Amino acid sequence: MRSNKKTISPLLLLSFSLLFFLCVFRVVYMDMFFDGLIYASISRNMAEGIGSFWSPYYTQFFLNPFYEHPPLVFWLQSFAFRLFGDHRLVEFFWGTLCAFLIIFFTYKIYLLSNQKKTNKQLVSSSSWFAIFLFTTIPTISWTFSNNILENTMAVFTTCSVWLMFYAFVTDKRVYLFNFIAGVCITLAFLSKGLTGLFPLAVPLILFFAYKKKFNKDFKQIILKPYLAITVSMSLFVVVFYFFKRQESASYFFYYFNNQVVKSLSGQREDIRYMYLVYRFLGELIVPLFIAVFLYFILKWTKKYLKPVKQENKFFVAMLLVAIAASFPTFISPKQRIWYLFASWPFYSLAIAYYFRNTALSLNKIFERKILKKATILFSWLLIIISMFLVLFCSGTKFKRLHEFYDDLISQKVSFTGKQVVLSACPKSLVESWEVLAFMQRYYKASFTPEDEKQHLLMDRTDPTCFVAPEGCFLVNLNPKRFALYKCSKEEIK
Repeated sequence: MRSNKKTISPLLLLSFSLLFFLCVFRVVYMDMFFDGLIYASISRNMAEGIGSFWSPYYTQFFLNPFYEHPPLVFWLQSFAFRLFGDHRLVEFFWGTLCAFLIIFFTYKIYLLSNQKKTNKQLVSSSSWFAIFLFTTIPTISWTFSNNILENTMAVFTTCSVWLMFYAFVTDKRVYLFNFIAGVCITLAFLSKGLTGLFPLAVPLILFFAYKKKFNKDFKQIILKPYLAITVSMSLFVVVFYFFKRQESASYFFYYFNNQVVKSLSGQREDIRYMYLVYRFLGELIVPLFIAVFLYFILKWTKKYLKPVKQENKFFVAMLLVAIAASFPTFISPKQRIWYLFASWPFYSLAIAYYFRNTALSLNKIFERKILKKATILFSWLLIIISMFLVLFCSGTKFKRLHEFYDDLISQKVSFTGKQVVLSACPKSLVESWEVLAFMQRYYKASFTPEDEKQHLLMDRTDPTCFVAPEGCFLVNLNPKRFALYKCSKEEIK
C-alpha cells in the first residue's frame, strides 16, 4: 500500500536551507551596518529599563530621545533581549525569524494564485520557485543580517497582502481578514513610517488585475475591505489619543519634521534620484536572469514540459503590488537599496508565477531518486554548516571599523554599569554615527562634549589627538587607532 504521508519538496527544502545559510554566513562578522547597531542598542536599552516606547534611549548626548524612526521595532526587539540577554546573536535570530516569516507569507500568497481544484497541486508544486528567486536577490541576506527596520516592516506588509488576497480569493470573512490586514498595515507604519502603507493599494489592484465589473463587485472587493481597514487603523488612533496622547503626538511631531519632511526636501541626504534605479535593476536582474536561463536550458535539453494554461491575473496583481511598494522610493531624494526590501517578495512572486512551467519542469527532473536524495542531503548539509557557523564561528571577524575590534574588543576592555560616559578626542566623536554606534552596542557608552577627564577615548587618526591629558594612563595595549585612557578610578577594568 502507498503511504499518503506528504513529504516536503526537495527544491522547497533547498530554498529554505539556502536562505538560512546566506543569513548565517554573514553572522561570522561582528560588524553589522551601524544603523542596525543603533536599533539593537535602543532595543537592548529598553529591555534594561532605559528608555520607553515613546521615548527610546540611544545615547545621552546624541539623538536623545531617538525620534528618527517609529518605535515599534525597538519595543518588539526589546522582548528578545529580555529573553536572551545582551548577546550579539539576538540581532541575528531576529533577522532569521523575520526571514522565515516573510517567506512563509510569500509561500501562502503563491498558493492563492489559482484556486481551481485541477491546478492546486501544480501551484503547490511550483511554490518553491518564488522562495528560491527571493533568496537570490543580492541584498536579501545583507538586509536580514544587518537588523534593518525593513525586516520587521516587511513581515507586516507581506502578511497584510496575504490576508487581503485570501479574503478576495475565498470570499470568506471579508471584514475579519481585512480588519486584521489593517492592523498589520498600522504595525508596518509603526515599524518604518510611510513606506509601510503601500498595502492600502491592494484592494484597488485586485479589482483592476482581475477585471471585475464595477457595479457588481465594487462593494465586495473595494468597499468592504477599505471599511474594515479604516476601522482597524482608526482604533489605533483612538487608543493613542486617549491613553498616550501627549507622548505619541510629541513623537510623531518630531519624527515627521526631522525625518520625513527634511528627507523629502533633501535636507538630510545627498540628492541622487537615479541611484536607486540602477541599484534596483542590478538587484532584480539576478532572479530574472536565473528564471530566463533555466527556461532556455530546459528548452534546449528538451526537458521543458508542455505548458499548463493558466491566466496571468496573479502575475499582474503581484507586479502591481511590487510597483506600489517600490515606486515611492524612486521619487524620494533619500534613497537606499534596502528601502526596496518590502517589494522583493512580490517581484519574486510575479517572476516565479510567470515562469511557473519552468519550476514544474524542474520538479519533474528532481523526482529522480538520485537527484532527490542528493538535493535533500545537500540541503541538510547547508543547515548543519549554518548551525556550526552560528555556534562556533560567530563574531570571529571584523571588516568594518576593524581598528575598533583590534584596539578594544579583542583586548577584552570592559566597563561596569548600565551606561558609561566618556570624554572624546576629537569632539566630533560625540556625533560620529559609526564609532558611537559601536561604542553604544558593545560598551553601552556615550561620548560627552565636556572634558570630564574620567574616561577618554582618542581617535589617533586626528592629528590633535596624540597626547593624553596629564594624569591619564593608557588602558589598551598598542592601539592602532582608538586609544582608551583611564583618568579616574571608576568603571574601567
